[in-house]
Amino acid sequence: MKILYINECINRIDGSSVHARSIIRELQNKGIVLLTIPNKKILNRTFEPGGTYRLELSLPVLYREILVFLKSVLKCIYNIALVSFKIPIFKPDIIMIRTVPYDFLPLFLNFVGVRKIILEVNAPHYIEREMYYKIQYDKSVHLSLMKKIEIVSWKSVDALYVVSNELKEMIEHEVGSCNPIIEVIPNGSDQINIVDVKVNCDIVKIGYSGSFHKWHGVELLVEVARKILKESDRIEFYLIGDGENKKAIENIVNNDSLLKDKIKFTGYLTQKEVLDIMVTMDILVAPYLNMEKFYFSPIKIMEYMACGRAIIASRVGQISQIIQDGVDGVLIPPGSRDDLVIAIKTLVTNPEYRLSLGRMALEKSKEHTWETVASKILLLTNKINEKNNNIQR
Repeated sequence: MKILYINECINRIDGSSVHARSIIRELQNKGIVLLTIPNKKILNRTFEPGGTYRLELSLPVLYREILVFLKSVLKCIYNIALVSFKIPIFKPDIIMIRTVPYDFLPLFLNFVGVRKIILEVNAPHYIEREMYYKIQYDKSVHLSLMKKIEIVSWKSVDALYVVSNELKEMIEHEVGSCNPIIEVIPNGSDQINIVDVKVNCDIVKIGYSGSFHKWHGVELLVEVARKILKESDRIEFYLIGDGENKKAIENIVNNDSLLKDKIKFTGYLTQKEVLDIMVTMDILVAPYLNMEKFYFSPIKIMEYMACGRAIIASRVGQISQIIQDGVDGVLIPPGSRDDLVIAIKTLVTNPEYRLSLGRMALEKSKEHTWETVASKILLLTNKINEKNNNIQR
């Protein structure tokens, strides 16, 4: 089978790139011939907003969104030209497209009669960007054009795969009587060779991995760290990753004598380096804030489980469906400072409980691998082929 995979996130330095590159690797391992747009590149090790992105961050919200629109339209026109050239040469059996804001490529392909298209939907972009502006800048923005393009794209293709049940329900509500196949395929993780999970007797290391969006709760974790470190100096915190808000959080930490030697920032790391440092932690946290719509499938949760470490996470969306509280992790109310303090203290003072949670999480991680994700994608391609064969009859 030959798949044309169009994903603008392949060369980014965040979780979306991990998702794309892991799927590419696992599909190729299964013998699939893949052509990607754009081509994979070696990722830059440092997070340095450049070019139009730096300009974008400096603009007021309205002008920023205009710039995003113009960039997206130009990229879409370029992709239309490139895909129109590639399809007759490559002759793909399936075209898989990760949705991006203001992307009318699926509509163009449908208009010219191209079939067997799968949309990879990790988020409804009009909701995600509205939420971003509200949380990051306290600005209410309604992106009606983005919403219209996105919903019409969902309706125009053979199938979509989404990362959570919550996202599937949102899309089903919008597509109405249109009948694309919609499959839920959560994110995954690489499996890690772990000999055994051992108790760290000297210093308890607590880690967070990911970008530094405000709703990820990193600032909340820093507040909690200050409270905990007042009572114990046997704890260290590691903030793994990079992002727009990292420098502001670093400034808070560096200006606090209690925190600056106990909270360590790694900056951007390769995926292997992230996993290598996470397996040295004792506790891994995902302290998401309270959100109206939590439709995500956090890669960090799958990776935390694969590391075999005790997990503390907010009881929201898919996280509460994957983690069983008190069995393979600890769930807390989203955004609750007091509950996060209690959960950390409980695990710090109960090493055997930490070990038990970690071992159970490691076992469950075998259900959530990138190989499993690739297998489910191939099952979806079979459904599309069956659907098209039935139509032709």
